[in-house]
Amino acid sequence: MDATGLSNFKGRAKPNFAKKAGVDLEMIYVASPNFSDKASEEKDKFKYIIIHHTATSRMQDEDGNFVSLKVLTDPNSQNPVSAHYLILREINGESKIVILVDDDKKAWHAGVSKWLHDNNLNNYSIGIEINNDGITELFSDAQMASLVALLSCLKKVYEINPFNILGHAEIAPNRKIDPSDYFDWKILADYGIAYFPFNEGNSNILCKIGDQGKIVENIQNLLQLWGYRYFDVDGVFDERTKLVIESFQRKYAPYEYRNDELRGCWTHNDDVKMQELLTARKDYYNGDLKIEVNFEKIKNNPMNEFFHPHEEILIAMNINIHDEL
Repeated sequence: MDATGLSNFKGRAKPNFAKKAGVDLEMIYVASPNFSDKASEEKDKFKYIIIHHTATSRMQDEDGNFVSLKVLTDPNSQNPVSAHYLILREINGESKIVILVDDDKKAWHAGVSKWLHDNNLNNYSIGIEINNDGITELFSDAQMASLVALLSCLKKVYEINPFNILGHAEIAPNRKIDPSDYFDWKILADYGIAYFPFNEGNSNILCKIGDQGKIVENIQNLLQLWGYRYFDVDGVFDERTKLVIESFQRKYAPYEYRNDELRGCWTHNDDVKMQELLTARKDYYNGDLKIEVNFEKIKNNPMNEFFHPHEEILIAMNINIHDEL
């Protein structure tokens, strides 16, 4: 691979979701060899979308994009990885979307992973990487606009359950933290892609590491019911339980995760949010909850100006995010 990481550059190609939807649009294509074939009956069947950050710094190369392209397309690394899509850092007001692995192939992005009753989520998911250092870097408005456009298409074509759009940290909380606590999941809810619990409780700590008993067991039951794995429901608040709670807080209460006194402790606020999530998911399955674009909330969002590069995709896919702005 050359220094730029683009020796596998294939120009532009039609993404599989566009082929399936019968629309004529193309995206940048940098082919990654890091994938596995899927059985023919599984090619268009997806249950999850998993969001990642690349953990690469913009200081590593001229514009902060080529290093991640190299990593995600290198078959000779100690642990070859890939994703179906990569969202680049912003250049001249646009964060381009790159196809790395066709949707009908199994990208190597999730690794050892579990959620609810599913193991090894590479088998059931589409992986999206976003260029971000995963430490203190904010996700730009341009990146979030690109992500919203892409997720809107994938969710529509493959009929992805909005409760199955997850971060890598949720399916592997024992080893991953992406897409970091700086990723704003509320944006995906505002644009009708996922659900976010907006009810809040107080910061009173209900239990913490080292605690034991029925309260801990009840919380572990809630976490397992929601989908988390990699811990035991045994009434013992151990390090594994703490890591799962940190994963929950990064997504739903990042202000707690950034607070040394609250990080990894189960608070009244966490309990309120979990109860709302479980109720919302049940209502969605029963047809009592619709997850739609909240046009009132998004009308003044500064990221709206960054949808312009995605007009072709959104219009071709008949997605109303752009049309209503």
